[in-house]
Amino acid sequence: MTNKVLIVDLGTIAYQEAWDLQHRIHEAKQAGLSENVLLLLEHPHVFTLGKNAKKENILVSETVLRDQGIDCVSIERGGDVTYHGPGQLLGYPIFLLEAIKLRVVDFVDRIEEVMIRVLKSYGLPPQRSPLNRGVWVKESKLGFVGIALRRGTHYTGLPSTSLRNSPTMT
Repeated sequence: MTNKVLIVDLGTIAYQEAWDLQHRIHEAKQAGLSENVLLLLEHPHVFTLGKNAKKENILVSETVLRDQGIDCVSIERGGDVTYHGPGQLLGYPIFLLEAIKLRVVDFVDRIEEVMIRVLKSYGLPPQRSPLNRGVWVKESKLGFVGIALRRGTHYTGLPSTSLRNSPTMT
């Protein structure tokens, strides 16, 4: 196992297509792919629903979602409803944690630290909250790590909230 990371810029890609790719890479990691993989991308407007999601937390009707072409996708990670869309950079690390000798919480800490350093480089004052995971600027959560772990390999992502935030729904 190496410490190399293959970084792949996918541009804009549909959520389901990226999810399927993560699963294929995960299978390749289990079969011996030595490099860790980081997918960088954006998605068209989509809401993802984690295992604990409450559909009523999407504050628009199914009709509005359908009319605006916004998908809702149920996925394996924990948590509730998350929005992803154009202008929001996402990173999906697919790492074998045992090989890099990290526990999940340490891995999340390191990913948050990367987000903090990037935000600082843009002159923003990022911080962690003692009450909630993620990276914050004042009271706004700008970055977080979504976790799914299968057979010791982490996948899913580290979305950062764009300045454009969520879609306009009228």
